[in-house]
Amino acid sequence: MEQIILSHWLGLSLSLAALAGVVVVLIALYLHRQEQLKLTGVIAQSAAQAAGDAAEKAAQRAAAEQARRVTEPVSEEQQYIMQQFSELQQRQREVEQSFALLRQEQARLSELQDSLQQSQQQLEEQTPESRFYQRAAKLVEKGADVEELMAECELPRNEAELLISLHSRR
Repeated sequence: MEQIILSHWLGLSLSLAALAGVVVVLIALYLHRQEQLKLTGVIAQSAAQAAGDAAEKAAQRAAAEQARRVTEPVSEEQQYIMQQFSELQQRQREVEQSFALLRQEQARLSELQDSLQQSQQQLEEQTPESRFYQRAAKLVEKGADVEELMAECELPRNEAELLISLHSRR
C-alpha cells in the first residue's frame, strides 16, 4: 500500500506541482493584465490630458486672436484720438498766440483812444475863432477861393486873402 501511495504520491505531487505552476502562471497573467489595464488607464488619461492641453492651447490661441481683433480697432481709435488731441493742443497754442496779439492790439488802441480823447478835449477847449481859422485852412487846401472863405467862415476879405497866400507859399 505504501507503494501504491508512493506511486500515486509522485503523480499526485507532479500534478500538484503542475497545478501550482498553472496557478502561478494564471496569477502572473492576472497581474500582468492588471498592469496593462493600469497602463492603458494612464495612457488614456495622458492622451485625454494631452487632448485637453491641446484643446486648451487652441482655446488660448483663439482667445488671443479674438482679443487682438477686438483690441486692434480700439488701438487704432486710440491713435486717432491722440492725433486729434495733438491737433487740438496745436490749435489751442495758436488761439493763445492770437489772444496775445489781440491784447497787444487792444493796448495800442486804448493808447490811441486816450490820445484821441486828449486831442478832442484840446479842440473843445479852443476858442470859436480858432475853429473858424482851422475850417478856413481846410477849405483853402481843398481849393476854395476868397469869396467862399468869406461866406463859409465869416472872415473879412483881407484875412481870407492872407490865408490863401499863406497856403500857396507852402
